[in-house]
Amino acid sequence: MKDRIEQFMTTLATGDLEASFAVCPIYVHKAGIKDPSDRAFNADHAQKTMFRFMKRQAALESADTIVATDPKTWLRFVEPPSKFSADELAFEMPDGEGPVLINVGLDGEVSDITAKFLPIEDAGRWHLCFSTFDIM
Repeated sequence: MKDRIEQFMTTLATGDLEASFAVCPIYVHKAGIKDPSDRAFNADHAQKTMFRFMKRQAALESADTIVATDPKTWLRFVEPPSKFSADELAFEMPDGEGPVLINVGLDGEVSDITAKFLPIEDAGRWHLCFSTFDIM
């Protein structure tokens, strides 16, 4: 799971949401894993949610070229978990069912944003799905 989260966050930092959600599909609570044909819609919804949390962070407040509709301008601040020590990150993996939680690194600092992932079984195969950003 840690490798998949690392890959997701690394891809996210490029600003390519569609590629990021190919690594960890978006989990939509009512519908489960969305069909790949819905990726554009889901990416747009997730983009708005992620930006809402990220725009409040100091790394983005001091930046002068942040455009809400252009994820490359603000996702570039995201850093993968491997950039931080285990002591710096709050990484929670459930013993049984439940969400996987990890703090999001932004511009060299661990932020108070938590990325939430859900291990989901679909058609006999397990997926690590991205759920949301939140402040926890």
